[in-house]
Amino acid sequence: MYFCLVYYFYGIKTCWEFKSENYIALFQLAFILFRMSRR
Repeated sequence: MYFCLVYYFYGIKTCWEFKSENYIALFQLAFILFRMSRR
């Protein structure tokens, strides 16, 4: 659920629109979450 909210917040794509072709956006989001968690 948090994953979907972050996706919506950053305006990349909603979790409902997520498809296998969006791996680049997924990587970017994972990197953002990684940086936030290391603070």
